[in-house]
Amino acid sequence: MRAAIRVDASVQWGTGHMMRCLTLAEDLRDRGAHVFFICRSCPESLVQVAVNQSFSVYRLEDNGEFSYKKDADQTKELLQSWGLIDWLIVDHYQLDASWEEEVRPLVKGLMVIDDLADRRHACDVLLDQNVCSNLHKRYTDLIPSSAVRLLGPDYLLLRKEFLQVGKGRSGNIHHLLISFGGSDPSGQTLKAIEAVQHMTDLTVIIVVGGANEKEAVIRKYVSRFPHMTLHVQTSQMARLMEEADLVIGAGGSSIWECCYMNLPVIVIQTAANQAATIAALKERKAVCYVGKAVDVQVDRLKRAVEKLVYNPAAAREMAGRFSQIMDGYRPGRAAACLINWNNSPDLPGRKKG
Repeated sequence: MRAAIRVDASVQWGTGHMMRCLTLAEDLRDRGAHVFFICRSCPESLVQVAVNQSFSVYRLEDNGEFSYKKDADQTKELLQSWGLIDWLIVDHYQLDASWEEEVRPLVKGLMVIDDLADRRHACDVLLDQNVCSNLHKRYTDLIPSSAVRLLGPDYLLLRKEFLQVGKGRSGNIHHLLISFGGSDPSGQTLKAIEAVQHMTDLTVIIVVGGANEKEAVIRKYVSRFPHMTLHVQTSQMARLMEEADLVIGAGGSSIWECCYMNLPVIVIQTAANQAATIAALKERKAVCYVGKAVDVQVDRLKRAVEKLVYNPAAAREMAGRFSQIMDGYRPGRAAACLINWNNSPDLPGRKKG
């Protein structure tokens, strides 16, 4: 099987799109597929991650102005030069049914990864790994009735490193992890560091991505505090989460890594597309939500940390609720759907016959 993945990432959109596509690419390759990437706008640090994992990355011309027609034409040119492609996988907020209808004749099947449910798609498979109150209804008028729907954390795209670590949680908090993804454009990392800078009983680990424009400022700040350590573009995230007892982070794709790890989270909403997931997790009392990025002050964040540090039972209960949410998760389910497409008549949403 041959698969192409059309994905971009940026400081504005976050780096999670590329990371989850890399996970899917690895899962497909493990099952015998040949996978390559098509990108227009993507930080060089993320492109290098893909290259280091032995994936080919083809760059579309980027003059700073987006045109879906130009993007589709350039993508089609690449696809035509490669011959038959079994699956085209699209993870991109600027691409919708108009783009997909342009390129679809050149591939056997088209899969869309989405979490906004704000535009139409011309796809055979829709993957949304998040939870929200209307998850099984919100794509009804946005995708073909024949499309297979892979919905919820049962289909989580989780990196292999997380599958190899333990997940026991006592609720006692000694190690705190601060991580706001690869870019953190709203500057929440510095806010979180300030909130815990005098909590010297905690060991504080800060993780930033290579796309974080405030790395130098953060590095200088952290150097003032012996109980803090900074990691940049780490490949050891699973190990750091395993060692942590609590995370301060955003409501993006990394929250599902915490969920799998049964790791209590103090969450700040840093983007509009996180709202539905955070609301659903809040309803289940699975996270400690402190507000939107623009509203959260250092004092509020500090109080949230102290509340969990002094109440291990509450932290332990949060971890238990994450465990319940992940009860149906099995590694590689999304990849298996594509690999076994012709032999899986019982896929969710797939019409019989």
